[in-house]
Formats: sequence, C-alpha cells, structure tokens
Amino acid sequence: MRKADLKKAFILLRNGVALCFTWLVILIMLSGLLTGALAIKLTTLLSAFFISFVAVICFIVFFSDVFIRDKSFIFRLNFALIVFIPAEIFGFYLGGFFEGKGSLSTWLIFAGIVLLLYSACIIIDKTIFMKKGEEYTFQLMKYQEERKNDSTGECK
Repeated sequence: MRKADLKKAFILLRNGVALCFTWLVILIMLSGLLTGALAIKLTTLLSAFFISFVAVICFIVFFSDVFIRDKSFIFRLNFALIVFIPAEIFGFYLGGFFEGKGSLSTWLIFAGIVLLLYSACIIIDKTIFMKKGEEYTFQLMKYQEERKNDSTGECK
C-alpha cells in the first residue's frame, strides 16, 4: 500500500466517522424528543460510535479503491454486508435497541430493511449501472476505432 493510499484511508476514516456519528447522535436526540427521554445513556453513544466506526471501516475497505481495486460492486456489497451486519447487531445490543433477545417483529423489521436495501442495490446495479457500462464500453470502442482510422490515414 502506498503512503498516499494510507493517508486517503485515514482522511476517509476521520470524515466518515464524524459524519456518521453526528447523524446518529442527531437521530438519537430526535428519537428521545419524540419518546420523552430526558437523557442519552453512555452505552447508546458508545453503540452509535461503534456502529459508525465499523460502517466507515467497511466503506473504506470495500467501496473505495484504497484496498480493493478490481472487484465488482456486487462482490464489494456482499462482503460489506457479511462484515457489517453482525457488527451492527452487536452495536444494537450494546446500545439497548434490542432488549433481551428481541421480539420476532423487531427482527423481522430489521431483516426486512436489510433485504429491501440489498435488493434495491442489486436492482440498481443490474439495470442502471449495467446499461451505463454497456454505453460507455460502446463509446470507448467507437472512439478507439476512430483513433485507429485516424492514425492509419484512412478516410471516413
């Protein structure tokens, strides 16, 4: 790993944790206002920080080009979910979001949200990004053919 890549990773880590943690704290405060909570527990803040930190590490490793350069979006998404979901569940337990073992409806909502977002990512990748990729490839081949014709002196 180059020194520039390591510096980029640390900058992404700093900015990502700051952004994620800030938004989670704002959401926790809004949730507290709506439910009438008078204080935020330290374990809730630690949980929010843990979830933010793991999410940013997953993003840096799987979705930036700092560590993995030549893998597809689906590959990156699958491994990010395999790493992040157990850490997220642990963070939820740490913060007290799932008291005890959790109810069936809580787990179904959690699983439903994860599956819905995962499906949306797959659909977007397979429809929009695939079409854009084919279009870019066609345009690149057309450009390369034009350059080849220009360099050989052929008329169009």
